[in-house]
Amino acid sequence: MTERPVNSRDEIELIEILRVVWKWKYLILLGTLVCALLAGAISFNQTKVYRIDMVLQPPVAGIDSRGRKIYIDSPENIEALIEAGVFNSKILDNLKNSNKIVPKSLKFKVVIPKNSDSLKISYEAANVDRAIVILNNLVKEVLREYHEVVEKYKNNYSSELLLRKNEISAIESENKISTKHIKKLRDRINELLLETEKIDEKIKLLTGEQGKYISAIDKNNNISITILYNSLLQQLTTVKTIFKNEISDYLMQIERQNDLIESRQNSIAIHLFKIRQIENEINGIQNIQLLKPPTGSHSPIRPRIKLNIMLAAMLGFFTILFLAFFLEYLSKQKKPK
Repeated sequence: MTERPVNSRDEIELIEILRVVWKWKYLILLGTLVCALLAGAISFNQTKVYRIDMVLQPPVAGIDSRGRKIYIDSPENIEALIEAGVFNSKILDNLKNSNKIVPKSLKFKVVIPKNSDSLKISYEAANVDRAIVILNNLVKEVLREYHEVVEKYKNNYSSELLLRKNEISAIESENKISTKHIKKLRDRINELLLETEKIDEKIKLLTGEQGKYISAIDKNNNISITILYNSLLQQLTTVKTIFKNEISDYLMQIERQNDLIESRQNSIAIHLFKIRQIENEINGIQNIQLLKPPTGSHSPIRPRIKLNIMLAAMLGFFTILFLAFFLEYLSKQKKPK
């Protein structure tokens, strides 16, 4: 089995490289350390920048048959408005009017999370409290932007809601009239029942006393007295029959009124059910919702001190390494052949 021959030239070059590195090792280490310390000092003296973010939900027009939210405007459109700076001038004016420190410009970053309809809005600043004020002002301006549209959607339902409430009031008024009418009918029935009882007592009295009166009177007048008693009984019986018919008619009227009241109550129940549906629809209409209030990051996002020191150390190492080889090259060129 043959062994692969070793290239002596490669070994010489590798040894030469290691020799140069070892020769200039202190310079390389010192240069790397100086670059790292310099990067650390600069990073520590830089202004710390924090990221403050919040989460918004677009305005909702309602809920479809599948239970999904119907948005008045898409998250993409709202993202475009915010990133285009549509609200920036108003926010700056608000800050001036409230005697707050006003930045020269505003730059918001908007992200729509995957499989979500919400918007994550970020703002970077050195002062977290000031950034929170700016983001709260952004929320106010976005709310104001969609306020009229949201109110239009609500007013569309409010007119129908008012109409149904007015119909309920009208039906209740009709029911009150029917209730009063039923009371009058019942009072009249009670009066007729009392009159009927009095007629029954009179009939009973006349029937019981008829024989006594007839036997006490001359037989020649018996026929006339009998005719008189019969006439009185017939009159009383006729009046009683009229009263009973009148009571029966009043009872039928009361029954019809009760049926009307029941029918109207059913209509009121339907209207109340529709009103609850409309109120749910109105409650479902929402302006921009703040799902997560402005919150600052716990640690600054810039400067990245550790990363800066590491990159500076690597850059210093390779720079000094290159310088070492260059100095070694120059030293060889100066040696006499």
